[in-house]
Amino acid sequence: RRSTKDGASAEALALGVACGRMIAVTATEKGGIAFVFDVSDPGSPVLLFTHHLSPASRHANPTVAYAYGYLGDIDSETILFLDAS
Repeated sequence: RRSTKDGASAEALALGVACGRMIAVTATEKGGIAFVFDVSDPGSPVLLFTHHLSPASRHANPTVAYAYGYLGDIDSETILFLDAS
């Protein structure tokens, strides 16, 4: 059973080049939210956008959604950065 005391933490990380920029993608372990950063300048990363991996992660408190099993099918153990070609 997971602790409800822990906050969101990064579960996986992927790096790749998109549109000429170095992009980092990570997702939270419990919240079901992906974060996309431009890390072309590693000293000044820029958050580009977030993406909810499940409708439950958009509308429910992550702890409650996980407890009810709404987020159980989404777990970002691995992230792959796919080349567009």
